[in-house]
Amino acid sequence: METKRAYGALPNVDSVRVYNYDVLPKAKAVPNFTDIKEYKIPEDRMPKVLDQGSIGSCVANACCSTLSVLNYIETGNWVDFSTGWFYGHHRSSYSNGYGMITGTAVDMCRKHGSVPSTMFHEYEEMPEMKKLVNKRPDLEPYAEPYRIKSYVKINKGDRDLRWQDVKEAFLTYELPLVIDSSNYFGEPHCVMAYGFTENGKKGRELYFQNSWGEDYKDGGRSSIPFDEVDAIYLLLDETISLQFADVPEDAWYYKNVLHLYAAGLIAGRDESHFDPDAPISRAEVCAIVDRLMEKIEKKDDSMIRSIYDYVDRHAK
Repeated sequence: METKRAYGALPNVDSVRVYNYDVLPKAKAVPNFTDIKEYKIPEDRMPKVLDQGSIGSCVANACCSTLSVLNYIETGNWVDFSTGWFYGHHRSSYSNGYGMITGTAVDMCRKHGSVPSTMFHEYEEMPEMKKLVNKRPDLEPYAEPYRIKSYVKINKGDRDLRWQDVKEAFLTYELPLVIDSSNYFGEPHCVMAYGFTENGKKGRELYFQNSWGEDYKDGGRSSIPFDEVDAIYLLLDETISLQFADVPEDAWYYKNVLHLYAAGLIAGRDESHFDPDAPISRAEVCAIVDRLMEKIEKKDDSMIRSIYDYVDRHAK
C-alpha cells in the first residue's frame, strides 16, 4: 500500500520588493559556468533527510534544511531546526490552516530564523501548531542568531536565462535552493534543490531532497524537470549591497536605491554608476511606475489564487 504523502505549498505570493538574483555581484561568478553540465552540492554539506509525515509542512522542512546547511558552513556544526516551530510561527496573514507560502516563509528566514529542534519538539498540524508556538514567546531570542542576512529570487521570465542563473548560483555559492512546483508532485509542494544536470531523462533537471523520509525514491532524493519548477530562492548569509560607486552606504537614500534596484524597478546609468543627482525624465517615471504596476498585478493575482486554493481545499 502506497504511503499517503502530505504537501503544503500554497500558491506563491512575493513582496513587491523581493530582491532579484541580478542584484548579486557578477564578479563572484565561476568562469565558463555555462559549459558545466552537472553539479551537486558536496555530500558533507547535505543535511539529513526529513519526514513531514501527515503535516502540511513541506515549506518549513525545505527552509529548515537550508538553514541547517548555512549554519554548518558558517560554524562547522550541524543544527537540526524545529520544523514545528517554523511551521507554527511563520504564518501567512489570511490563514490559520494547512500549508505555507514559499515566498513568505523564505522572508521569515530573514526576519526570524528558527530554533534548534532540541528546544522545541512539538509537531502538529495547524491551527494547533500555532497555539503551541504562541505559548513559547521565550524562544524568540534563541531563533535570532540563525536568521539569514538576505535572499534573492531567481525569476527571469525566459526559461533559458533562468536556467543559466540557476547554474551560476549553484556553482558560485555552492548552496541549496528552496524551490516549489505546482503540478509535478500531484499537489503544490516545496523541496530543497541541491544540484542540476543537463543530462536528465527530460533534459534539464534539478536534483532535490524531499521531506518524505528516506523511503522516497533514492534515499529521500530525486530530480525534477526544470520546466516543472515554479519559484526558486537562494538564501544567503551575507548582506547584499549596491555596486554603484556614486552611492555611498552612508547616503541617506542608500537603502531606498538598494530596495528599488534589487527589485528591478530602477536601473543605473551603467553597471557602476547610478548618477543620484541627475534629473529624471517623464519617460523614466513612466517606466518605473509601469514596472511597479506589473509587480503589484502579479502579487494580487497570486494572492487571489492562494485564497481560492485555501477555500477549495478546506471546503471539501
